[in-house]
Amino acid sequence: MRQITPIAFLCFVLALAGCVSRVDYGPRRAAFSLSGSVVIAPFQNATDDDNAGKAFADLVGAELARQGLNVVVLPPKAPNELGEVPPYSAEDLAEAAKKSQASGIVRGTAIEYRYKTDLDGDPAAGVYVEIWDPAAKGALWHASGSHTGLIYSSLAGAAQKVSRDVVGKMPLR
Repeated sequence: MRQITPIAFLCFVLALAGCVSRVDYGPRRAAFSLSGSVVIAPFQNATDDDNAGKAFADLVGAELARQGLNVVVLPPKAPNELGEVPPYSAEDLAEAAKKSQASGIVRGTAIEYRYKTDLDGDPAAGVYVEIWDPAAKGALWHASGSHTGLIYSSLAGAAQKVSRDVVGKMPLR
């Protein structure tokens, strides 16, 4: 019978470590859970990719819809003089939630959305998501997640994986 050499085993473990996911989430600030309708505010973009914020907002919204929630997506605001898209104000978010009878507002920030610059060019995606309560004007729950793909993974696949992982930790009914 053939034995696995320590070097072969180490290479196997290192290959598995190349595909990493992580989700950290905070405790709920109040007893609540999302149910019925939820408003998705445009995600802010802290990456070099102009489409990262929209991609994550769409992926999180799609995953919430898959979980059975009625998702109302707010369109992005018009860019200002500097070309930056401003976030919605607390009053605008409260009005949108009231109009759609939403149990909460989901908003976030794309923090990584790129192919790494190493030799393999593996995809890396990261996002911060929070459930915001318009009445309390504060976050009730938050999470951040990241995923790094391996070998032939796509950037969209890495973003979808981290979005699914983050929504999986949300307090949903």
